[in-house]
Amino acid sequence: MRVLLLNICLFLYFPVFTQTEEKLQVHFDKPFYVSGEDAWYKIYFENEPATIQSKVVRVEWLSPDGAVILQQKLKVENNFAVGDLAIPYDWSEGNYLFRAYTLWGLNFGDQQYFQQIIPVYNLLETPKAAEQSIEKQPIKQTDNSSKGNLQIDITTNTANYKKRDFVDLNIELKDANGNPIAGHISIAVLDGNYMGEIEGTEIKSQETSTSSTFNQKFEAEKGLVLNGQLVDKTGKPLDTRFLSIFFPNTKSFERTSISKGKLTIPIPEFEGEQPIQFFDMNPFHEPIPQLKLTEIAWNPSYKGQTLWRSKSVANYLFLLSKFRQYREVFKLKNADYGPKFSFLKNNWEPDKDWTMEKYTGLSDLASFAAEIIAAGRVVGKGKDRSIRLQYGEKSIYNKLSPWYLVNGWLTEDEVTALKIPFREIEKVELFNTKKSIASQLDPSMVSRGMLTINTKDGKTPNELIKKPNNLTISGYYPTRQFPDVGIIDKQIPDLRPVIYWNPTIATTINGTAKIRFKTSDSIGTHWISVVGQGANGEIVTTKLGYEVTVE
Repeated sequence: MRVLLLNICLFLYFPVFTQTEEKLQVHFDKPFYVSGEDAWYKIYFENEPATIQSKVVRVEWLSPDGAVILQQKLKVENNFAVGDLAIPYDWSEGNYLFRAYTLWGLNFGDQQYFQQIIPVYNLLETPKAAEQSIEKQPIKQTDNSSKGNLQIDITTNTANYKKRDFVDLNIELKDANGNPIAGHISIAVLDGNYMGEIEGTEIKSQETSTSSTFNQKFEAEKGLVLNGQLVDKTGKPLDTRFLSIFFPNTKSFERTSISKGKLTIPIPEFEGEQPIQFFDMNPFHEPIPQLKLTEIAWNPSYKGQTLWRSKSVANYLFLLSKFRQYREVFKLKNADYGPKFSFLKNNWEPDKDWTMEKYTGLSDLASFAAEIIAAGRVVGKGKDRSIRLQYGEKSIYNKLSPWYLVNGWLTEDEVTALKIPFREIEKVELFNTKKSIASQLDPSMVSRGMLTINTKDGKTPNELIKKPNNLTISGYYPTRQFPDVGIIDKQIPDLRPVIYWNPTIATTINGTAKIRFKTSDSIGTHWISVVGQGANGEIVTTKLGYEVTVE
């Protein structure tokens, strides 16, 4: 009886636990942008950590006419995700839509996502409408307002600084009773000359319209996964236990099985984009399948409203144009630290390798195989020539032509491989023993062996890249680190609108954190916008101003 009651309790508990919606909040570094600027943002889960299932947040930017123009997959770490965007210079003026969501969240309704209209201006475009006069509100030295039951206090070591002084910022995160708690924080510091007021830099609430019933269509994303449909050349879904997935960038294989053509495969974490190849290694199937990756595509109706330029925005655009001219004069570049991590490349060990500069007298690869490769021979004549490799140390030759790896791209297209001009080939490697193949390649390749071809220019023939089994897949968006002001020479004016951005600050168990950053060369009020989150998902925001005076 006790066991039965326990099972009933578990049955009732887990559906409730797994059906918890994931509510997102976003902290942007500032409320609007200009084409060519960097946008920085941090995405918070406003949930109890134990209820968060997703490890991937999807971000989309929509143009003023409602088209999705950019997609990102952000990795969730410590219950938040960090992203950024170098806004292209060719983005026209208009109100763009930023939205963030998890696939799990879509189970609670198509509107279960964070969205915010982001004004984007362009220095090269004239205003689409007359400038609107907005009365500027007086700037207070401090504006510490909290949201929810958390408390956050921020103080600086002084209220007045000189150019490029260090600002020491002390942060205290507390619960409703004033007890210190551990959490994580994001900070944006803006030049008040550019932004007379910083309304909009604080966190924005998620706009949702939750469905009345839970309708599970999507699994929670735990990482990077390939989803798609695999078919043969007739369009029939494939069933195979020998699907080999090859990653050209890393020269690594993954083996899996497919039933009724449905592909759902976790892949190693990576950032950016990379090519991927699929091969059916079943000897009774065609080796080149066709694959169509499935992506979530949904477009809630969005039509950007008219973008107005206020006088404060016009002033911002004027100052920014001068700042860009300074950057051009002093040849400054934005620091870009690139991906945080990437695949480790496998260093294969061939059975034999040759450098082609010693064999310039030969005419083509087939002649090289016939005359130089002791474990190789050529069958057929003229255009029908084909290479056969000897199986290991035996005198038996494989019945099929070898696999070819051309500048990292795997193929069985021998015709294209043999057409590569011999004078353009830099190196050839041979894999024909069971030991070398089984330890480094797909085991089924033992029956054919492999020749790698590396050309001097490193270019792969388009005939190989355009095969139906070759695709480009997207991993996590390669986030960047905010540029360090310390890299700017003292003789170069530092007039950046965004002075500091740090989205990954963690407080100690005593609820404290200490941050140090440099002021710019701009005189006047500067604004610090801070968002903090406790262990239970609750969020608090605050703002603080400081002054930079003439030396």
